[in-house]
Amino acid sequence: MRSHLSSAVLLHWTVLFAGLALVCVSEAEGGLQATLELLSLRQTGTGGRSLGVSVVLGSGSLLAATLFFWAFLAQAMEEAGAAETARLAFTVAVLMLTILLAVGVLRQAEGLLGSTALLLAAVLGSHIVIANERRGGVAPDEPGPSAAKLMAADAAHTSSLRGPPGAAPGAQPEGRS
Repeated sequence: MRSHLSSAVLLHWTVLFAGLALVCVSEAEGGLQATLELLSLRQTGTGGRSLGVSVVLGSGSLLAATLFFWAFLAQAMEEAGAAETARLAFTVAVLMLTILLAVGVLRQAEGLLGSTALLLAAVLGSHIVIANERRGGVAPDEPGPSAAKLMAADAAHTSSLRGPPGAAPGAQPEGRS
């Protein structure tokens, strides 16, 4: 079964992490500053430009984008390992956001905690949605009997076994043997 929501979520995270990787690579030594600006954050500390941080953020973001795209393709081709690939992609995404948070705290970026927490919540929410769809947690096309209908049927069955109200216990109604 093809899931359009899961496909859209996987493509969204592919584009986001590919964009972060592109920003880190295109800015070379200023990759962290450009990434923070992309996330609408402002660096207040005096942290200088660092090629190492840009390389780590760029490489990690590229790895996350590649894994999300791989998970998308595996899901589209209905491969058996699609769930494991998606799980790995989400793990790398959480690690990259954690690294971004740690580096941003060291560089004293304003508002970083809130925006990173929001991104982490979005990543984890996306993972829950995809995992739920894979388990078949989506609503079925034809709903089964409701709880009220099942309770009413059970009550009707129980009352038919007891006999008419006011009859002596164990007495059989007329016509029954």
